Amino acid sequence: MKYLSIIFSLFFGISNIYCHKASNFSLTNKNLYENYTGSYQFSSDGITLTLTLQQDSEHNLTGNLVSTNQSQFKLEGMVSQGIASGVCYNNEISLFFEAYLDGTSLTLSLIEPDAYNMPDYNTAKHIPFEKVN
Repeated sequence: MKYLSIIFSLFFGISNIYCHKASNFSLTNKNLYENYTGSYQFSSDGITLTLTLQQDSEHNLTGNLVSTNQSQFKLEGMVSQGIASGVCYNNEISLFFEAYLDGTSLTLSLIEPDAYNMPDYNTAKHIPFEKVN
């Protein structure tokens, strides 16, 4: 969990990120067919994170996570059964991600890899974004 706190502090300039539990998410038939394409924002400590996603007809997902302090990450993954998942990376760090849509809200979960390079869900940080277009 310390690793993600360092990332938010060093790369995004956010020292006190508000993270909520994604357990309130409920997968419905509506979620199964939603498209993740769009731009989403989250603000904390005077810094704004902008998440831009593009989903193609094959359910592949690409995007960028950029902060107002110019830190950037790329996202690559896919959408399956209404849940987006994949990797979030830059030249220095690689994390797993999962994302969940609920209307205009998107919860992005960033997850550290474990010793076997699998997602360690105990380290997950859940970031609440709102759609801006």
